[in-house]
Amino acid sequence: MSALQEVFDKATTALLLQGRKCSDGAGCMYRLPDGRKCAIGHLISDKQIEIFNVRMNAPVYELSDILLMEIIPDNDLEETKEFLDALQVAHDGSDPTNFEESFRNKANDVAYKYLLNPIKVQT
Repeated sequence: MSALQEVFDKATTALLLQGRKCSDGAGCMYRLPDGRKCAIGHLISDKQIEIFNVRMNAPVYELSDILLMEIIPDNDLEETKEFLDALQVAHDGSDPTNFEESFRNKANDVAYKYLLNPIKVQT
């Protein structure tokens, strides 16, 4: 299984099991105090948040290159940025009133673009 597929499966499964967007009303966030996380937030550990001083509403392109290489090791850095940005956009652009279907459709578009298997988890 490719590294991108593993990351896609981990992020999408966690987010669909969570069942709703990670948004504070003003915008999407990597994490919120109530425990919700966005697609990328599910890929970043508490320790990485602290070490890299991650701003909770930063776009993927503002994250440290070292952090990005830790999320998807042994992958081209530019492809990693583009892939994670696409997952972030799928989360951020999902309709909160119909989150599961909206996110599933957008995330499966990402899977198609990167030649990955679609979302497996059924909620």
